This record gives sequence, structure tokens and C-alpha cells, in this order.
Amino acid sequence: RGKLLRLLAATLAASLVGLLIIDMSLYRLYHFHFNGIVLHFILGGGLQEIVGLSSQEYLLLSLLLGLLFLFEYGLAWLCWHKIHLHRWAYFSTLHALAPSCLLLSYLLFFSAAASADSKDNTVLENTHAIVMQATILPLYHNLIATLFPISLTDSMRSGEGMFTQQAQKTHTLYYPQHPLHFSPPTHLPNIVIIGLDAWRFDMMTPEVSPHIYAFSKRCLQFTEHWSGGNGTEPGLFSLFYSLPSTYWSSAIVTGQSPLLIHELSKFGYKLGLFVSAETYSPPYNKTIYREVPHMPTRTPGDEPYQRDAYITHAFDQFIKQQDQQHPFFSFVFYNTTHSYCTANPYPHVFLPQTEECNRLQLDNDFDPTPFRNRYKNAVHYVDGLVGQVLLTLEKNHQLDNTLVLILGDHGEEFNDNHTDAWGHAGNFTRYQLQTPLLIYWPGKSPQRYTHQTTHFDIVPTLFNHVFNCKNPSQDYSIGHDLFDSNPRPYIVVGSYIDFGIVEKGRITRILPGGNLEILDDHNQLLSAKPSIEIVKQAFGDTQRFYHI
Repeated sequence: RGKLLRLLAATLAASLVGLLIIDMSLYRLYHFHFNGIVLHFILGGGLQEIVGLSSQEYLLLSLLLGLLFLFEYGLAWLCWHKIHLHRWAYFSTLHALAPSCLLLSYLLFFSAAASADSKDNTVLENTHAIVMQATILPLYHNLIATLFPISLTDSMRSGEGMFTQQAQKTHTLYYPQHPLHFSPPTHLPNIVIIGLDAWRFDMMTPEVSPHIYAFSKRCLQFTEHWSGGNGTEPGLFSLFYSLPSTYWSSAIVTGQSPLLIHELSKFGYKLGLFVSAETYSPPYNKTIYREVPHMPTRTPGDEPYQRDAYITHAFDQFIKQQDQQHPFFSFVFYNTTHSYCTANPYPHVFLPQTEECNRLQLDNDFDPTPFRNRYKNAVHYVDGLVGQVLLTLEKNHQLDNTLVLILGDHGEEFNDNHTDAWGHAGNFTRYQLQTPLLIYWPGKSPQRYTHQTTHFDIVPTLFNHVFNCKNPSQDYSIGHDLFDSNPRPYIVVGSYIDFGIVEKGRITRILPGGNLEILDDHNQLLSAKPSIEIVKQAFGDTQRFYHI
């Protein structure tokens, strides 16, 4: 009996301490805690697709958990055989001491935050500082929603003492807001979208991506293009739906597919979508790809580079089956640029390159060059595959009748802001949001556009210039025509646990509980108040497509 109890206690304790260490590393790198989204990826089998752990990182985690188990088992043995804690008459009452102290500290913290008198600006400012610090506590938002009444929860949603975010709800989507009307197009071109996961805006160069760079000379280039999210899920949602990713839950619940896919099917396009990563975690098969027939949930191949090669070949076979009489739409989405820490035998073009990723080493003083070079080598590899896709179109005499869009779903940061931020899904600066956009458009001369554009603008541009949509874009999108050079006063951008409003020179980050942070372009906190009109307009964008 004692041995079994020690085994169970050591396993539980080692698991909890291990999770705490992992959570600390996760927060340091990406500035969010282990949460339901991460758990969803783990249970759905998609963690490796999202995180892309290297063999060294797996080894370190295994060693860490093993050592923790041995330490905890030794401690349990010591307590059982030498100290004999199980014989203490009052030891059982001590079991609740640690959680009780933790709960009391949370209660005191929340009570201090809730005790502000709105007429006392000093107290309000101090309270706001407390509330902002509260977000770094693990499970803070879950606990406050569970332990406190609605009135207190609402007060904790206040940000800057000036604005209160409405509680997020899932309503039926009102998308489009009016039935879409199209004039019969005189000609329907093929459309191919090529996506590189985590493709930074400054990685479309002759050194890093020579095939794409050479092709760019034949394209429309949008040099200030921003994604609608700093992760794949919000980035692709903004691309296909042309809506903020805050509508993601409603799209799943209501079974709403993107209007782009829906209208392509109505116009008779043959659909060929080739995606390297899994399509069920996150559940793209219930949203973006819902109306795509025979969409596979997995792509053959053990590693991302193998799956990327597979979808390149699959695209080649798809094109060979097409004729000049029927248009086709294809989406080719590569994953190696995201999972650059996984195994890849591709030659090292950029050196020095870290041979094995160990993200536990990353901090503000770490030289990012070896990590960045590993990423650049991954981009160089995918660039060769994109070159094959373009060659396939040309060899099969389809290029002159095909719109080709090449872009990233979001960016990738290598501590560029010097805030100890690595990867993506951590902030809303340009390094995690800005990405190249190239469009090969038959009949249009190559040109560079320097005004700001977004993923939200792509569907309105296709609807306006390809399908002759008569509706204003506001009926189905928050975007504009890509060729509209009028300034975008703000961009609504999404992440996995929060969202933001990006303006020129400042970022308003909306935290899960509704608090606001005002930051500059380098993710440094500003002592400023939100732009009330901008915030109202942005929140209008996140609400007006609900059917309430």
C-alpha cells in the first residue's frame, strides 16, 4: 500500500512541477500561459504541428520529467520511512494548507483590485496597475470567472478606467449581411493561393527565396501587407473569411464556411486544396475547408518537409488533370517554414545554424542568428517547392490564365523587439503580423504598392475584379479593395487568447478579461489612453456580423 501511494504521489508531484516549468517556459517565449487552446492541440494530436519540438527538446523534457520523478519518489520515501508523516495525527489537516494559502492570496489580490473608488484617480491608477499584473498569474481569468459574481467580473473587465468590453458570446453569423449579387463575368481565371506558414515580410529576398524573388518581378508587390492574426488559425481565418478571428467560434457552431469557397463552388470552380499540416486540429475541416469535397485530414509523411514535398507533387497531378475549359481554385499551404526546428536533411545554405533547437536557452541575451538561419534554410527549402509549383503551371500552359497569390499566414519573431519574444502568437508587432504578398495577375503590368493592405482585403479584391460583385464589401468583409490606397486607420488582429487594434505608432491589446494595454510599435507599454473612436469602430467590426 505504501509503495503504491509513493508511486502515485511522486508521479502526480513530478507532473505538476513539470507542467509548472513548461508553463514558465511557454510564458517567457510567447507571453501566454498553458491554457485550453494548448490542451486542445495536445488532445487533438496537433501539438507537434503547432510547436514543432526538436529531438533535443524532447530529450530534455524526458530527462527533466525523469529527474523530477526520481526526486519526488525519493522525497516520498524519506517522508514515509524516516519522518513517518503518515503517522502524524494532524498531518491530514496540513494537506489543505498550501491550496488554502494560494486561494487566500488570490482573494486578497482580487479584492484589492476591486476596491477602487472610481472618483479617486490615484486609486484607479493603482488598481489598473494591479489588474494588469494579474494577467501574468496562471489561470487568472478562469479563477476570477468562477469565484466571483458577475458585478465583480464586470469591474475587472474595465480597461484604462474608460472602456468596458462586452462579454464575448457566440451568436449566429449574419454573413453576408445582404444576399450577394454578381454580374456574369466575361472570363473566369484560375486562382492559386500559395501560403508559407510563418513567412516574415523581410524574407522575400534573392538570397533566402530566389525562386519567389525572381517570380516577383512579374507580379504586383504589396510591400506593407499585414495578416489579420499572429497565428495560423486567426491568419487563415482573416484570409478566407475576410472577418476578424473573433468570429471563429460562431463559424464552428453555426457551420459557416467562407463565402470565398462557397462562391467559387457556385461559379463552377474545381477545388484542389493541398495542406501540409493536419486539417482537424485546429478544426479547419469544420470552418475553412467545410465545403471542400474529399478534403483529407492528414497528409502522408512523417516530417513537415516530407509532407511539403508530397503536396507539391499532389498539386502537379491535380494540374495535369485540368483543362482549359473549366476554371480551378487551389490552395497550397507549406508547413516547413513554421516547423523549422524539426528534422530536415536540406543542405545548410545559411550558417551558422543551430543543429538542434533548444528553446529553453532563449532569452534577451541570446544571439538569434543560429535560430534565424535555421528558419531561413527552411524558407529556402520551401522556396524551391514553390518554384516547382510555378513551373507546373507554366509547363501545363495554365500560368497565363491564372491569378497566383503568394503570401504568409503570419510572421515570425526572433526577439526583434528585444522584449524576449520568440516565434509568433505573442504580440501584435510587425514581426509577427507583416508578411509578403505577391499577385501574378495576367494582363496587369508588374508594380509595387507601398500603401498598407491586409488579408481582409483579398476577398473583396477577388469579388470586385474577378466575379463582378455588386455588393459593397461591408456586406461580407471588414476589408477593402487591395488597390484602394486610402489609409487604413486601424487593423483588427487576432491571436489565440486575445486580440488587438493596430494603429500607426500604437497597439491596443484587448486582454481576455477585457482589460486594455496600450503599446508602441515595439511592444513597450505606453502611459496613454485608448483612442475611443478607433476602439468603438474596431469593436463594431467584431460585433456587426452577429445576428442578435
